[in-house]
Amino acid sequence: MEASHGTAGPPAGDLRAVLTQLITSAETLAAVGLALTARSGDLVLPAGLADRVMAVATAVGGDLDNVDAAQLKAMGSLARAMLAQAAAFSANPQEPAAWAVTDPLVLQMLGQASAAIGPAIHDHVIPRYRGVADRLAAPDARVLDVGTGVGALACAFANLWPATTVVGLDVWPAALDLARANIVRAGLVDRVELRQQDVVTLADDDSYDLVWFAGPFIPESSLDQALAAVAKATRPGGLVVYGTFGGADPLHQALADLRVLRSGGPIVTDDAIGERLRAVGLTDVVNVGADIGLPARFVAARRPHTAHR
Repeated sequence: MEASHGTAGPPAGDLRAVLTQLITSAETLAAVGLALTARSGDLVLPAGLADRVMAVATAVGGDLDNVDAAQLKAMGSLARAMLAQAAAFSANPQEPAAWAVTDPLVLQMLGQASAAIGPAIHDHVIPRYRGVADRLAAPDARVLDVGTGVGALACAFANLWPATTVVGLDVWPAALDLARANIVRAGLVDRVELRQQDVVTLADDDSYDLVWFAGPFIPESSLDQALAAVAKATRPGGLVVYGTFGGADPLHQALADLRVLRSGGPIVTDDAIGERLRAVGLTDVVNVGADIGLPARFVAARRPHTAHR
């Protein structure tokens, strides 16, 4: 007979079953991430290991034959980067909440995964605003990437809109070192400019048709000042897109909030983001959900054609 002590919780057997399932999921994610990256051609695994990770990917129902190499690489990078970050968090939970990744492999994998943001904005945000697609096709079009990291998203923007030039801002030297090499490899040196610069110091007034603002990496203490700077830098009629992690259910939202906290950014609702965008003079606020491998939330707003400041 088992004694009862205090408030009843889930039976230990149920908790063990959940833990076993989570361990299986973690190991599965590791194998599938490697399988995706290997199938993309970006990683060579020993023959025996390649067969085993592919068997895991097949067992979970992954049809890799009908996915192009770029998508395989992005999905594999995302899986491996998120697993690496989770392991680092578990090993060192006392570390201050801030973006402090130095491992080149993790930085590159996260950057490759972030490139999916470009097509998501192209497909789901730009069509909601009349005239913006035409602006981005114009010869003088300019895009600002706030929190450019290793430059993968900046390159994606340049490829999506071949007439544009892109400026990428970041304060993290380790990421920018990799970004410079990535831009050379992509053949985009003439169209992508990198700056080691805090966005709050931005003084490029009326300069950009589209601004991507990576919310999870901007501290709450400087968020309003940063938003004011990018609003002023946006051309009248241009867009600012604030991006953050999202979740379709309580578990995924709790994980998204934890991810933002670990990155050093503020946990804010879409409505709160919209209010802050309006507070710096932006209008036509639109909330857009997107799946970039992880659930994401975009809050877009336009600078009025006639700005009142």
